[in-house]
Amino acid sequence: MVHKRKKHQEIQNCEQMKILSSPISVEIIQAFKHGGELTVKDLSELLGRTSHSLHYHVRKLLKIGFIVKVGTQISGARTEAIYDVVASSFSAPAFSDDAEFQKLTNDGVAALLRLAVRNFNSAIKHPDEICESGPKRNLNVVRHSGRLNAAQLSEVNLHLEELVKIFRTGIGNRDGKMVSLTIALTPVEQK
Repeated sequence: MVHKRKKHQEIQNCEQMKILSSPISVEIIQAFKHGGELTVKDLSELLGRTSHSLHYHVRKLLKIGFIVKVGTQISGARTEAIYDVVASSFSAPAFSDDAEFQKLTNDGVAALLRLAVRNFNSAIKHPDEICESGPKRNLNVVRHSGRLNAAQLSEVNLHLEELVKIFRTGIGNRDGKMVSLTIALTPVEQK
């Protein structure tokens, strides 16, 4: 069965935002985005975690409406549920008057950055799989800051949109090697 995802899902409440402050929830959502319709057993294989540890998080994501059950399949003597994400992308408003929502948004950003650190730490344990230069580079950690005029900022945003498009075309593609890209474009407060 092929589930038709919405293009976009807006995060609308604190309960939904709280789920996204968990790195494992973010990983699960990304696994569905990349892997398509999956069982918990499939998730387990993709994420390298036990099925038992994933059931709790899948139930939470199902309850708040980020994933849906799209079917079942028989596996041995068991019937396994098949799930998918409801949308290809999720976002929260950057600003909210609600102090709790603001804190949870910050927690969500921290979860994304923790995932980036985890991925980096995992990568450096396998130096034979790392390429640090050239077109096959798969490890690059940099930070740049500078004063950008409106045209330059517009150009940066166009490039970021192109990067996102490249990653979206890889959703569901089982060829190639998984990589992650975490981007944080922020204004810098001048003191």
